[in-house]
Amino acid sequence: MSLMWLCPIDSLEPFVLGVERIQCSHDGELESFRNVLKRTHPRLLMMFKANVLLGEPTESDPSAIQADRCGTGRLPFSLSDNMPIVFDSSSQSLSSCAEAFIKRLLPLQEAQQLIHAIELEPASPDQHRDWLMTMQTWLNEGKYVILIQEDQAL
Repeated sequence: MSLMWLCPIDSLEPFVLGVERIQCSHDGELESFRNVLKRTHPRLLMMFKANVLLGEPTESDPSAIQADRCGTGRLPFSLSDNMPIVFDSSSQSLSSCAEAFIKRLLPLQEAQQLIHAIELEPASPDQHRDWLMTMQTWLNEGKYVILIQEDQAL
């Protein structure tokens, strides 16, 4: 089972996932919302898997993380934790895959312009309006916005 999270990025350097993360239902509403955004620009709300954010621990030192390896089997955090998640290389480092993903984010000003230009259909679900308003707020605050898939152990 996986959970989907709408996440603000409070900072790119160091990389910080903001505490205001929103768990989104993983159903047709989320997919239809993503399709609205993709029609505006395919990278307006990029999705990333949480377990690929971190590099793998090294074999010689399991507490050290190899930033050049993408992904880890077990995350040292949960997106449901009520605290920012910081990747500052002292405790956890971004993988090279995550760094490449971040470089593909739209420039903040472009994302702001695109998100403010979206007009939802009158019959759009209220959830779409809520997510859109949240994204507008975060972008206006200078925060990038991504969608993260967090796989849960069964």
